[in-house]
Amino acid sequence: MDLVARRAVGRQRAQKKKGVAALGGTLALLAAVVAQGHALHVGKQRSLRLPVRPGRRVSRAMAMRLNPAKFEGSELTITEYPMPVLRERCRDVEDFDDAFRQTCKEMMSIMYQADGVGLAATQVGIARRFFVYNPSGNPALKVYEQVVVNPRITEYGPRCADEDEGCLSSRSDCCAGKVRRSEEIWVEFVDERNRKKKTKLRGFEARVFQHEYDHVEGVLHIDRLSADDRASIQPELDKLVEAYGPGGALLLAPDVAAALQPPVRSGRMPAMPPKDAPKRAKKKAAAAPAKAGFGGAAKRKKKGR
Repeated sequence: MDLVARRAVGRQRAQKKKGVAALGGTLALLAAVVAQGHALHVGKQRSLRLPVRPGRRVSRAMAMRLNPAKFEGSELTITEYPMPVLRERCRDVEDFDDAFRQTCKEMMSIMYQADGVGLAATQVGIARRFFVYNPSGNPALKVYEQVVVNPRITEYGPRCADEDEGCLSSRSDCCAGKVRRSEEIWVEFVDERNRKKKTKLRGFEARVFQHEYDHVEGVLHIDRLSADDRASIQPELDKLVEAYGPGGALLLAPDVAAALQPPVRSGRMPAMPPKDAPKRAKKKAAAAPAKAGFGGAAKRKKKGR
């Protein structure tokens, strides 16, 4: 999955200007800020590419970034749309041997080298049901690493969120778009040693899991875009199709698309009004029938929190 999250350094520069009172104090402050800025930069650099975190904007200047042609420590490479393997509904993993565990290890390394937070087997040309992820995107935080094999999502929570997602297999930040995902999911899988796992995931980790789970089902994030959003990125997808040549697998089967959970959004998100826009006067609510305890004002107040 592809996360676009490059922070501006304006805040650090402001701190530097503020500390220019004395030469000695300035040098000390500058050293501290530079050290802190380096740590922030390194920490966030690994979070680039996958679903875009809420509030981030996609930069057109970073469009059509190429994946590395070769990754250190592995012969595997990232497959890109419209390669047919990305449309395969994968078979279960059956052999949990040393070779399989080595493949999982290499995929985790490739994910970090590609600045991702998740990578599915089909994204390295393997049509099997497994993927790796680390929602932090930080290779130093091993505690968040997960190897997910033969997964099932047993339940989707009712609450959904629409957030920007991109993908390493579409290699282009401008192929990102709003994707609806459940905020909570219940999942079952085994790890690389065939040990059973059963858990509930929330928030960003749930989104990463759903994105990678789609991959082993032959579904891409572009299949979940609204018609308007899909049309807006189609020129970039066309470039990938042209680069691949004939024989690409372009579309998701209609029956699979109809069964997607949660259902695909029907249109664009409404634009947010500017901060200085005048507030509309609230219409006086019509008197409702007397149904104490059944919605009414109490429900509206709760909903407005």
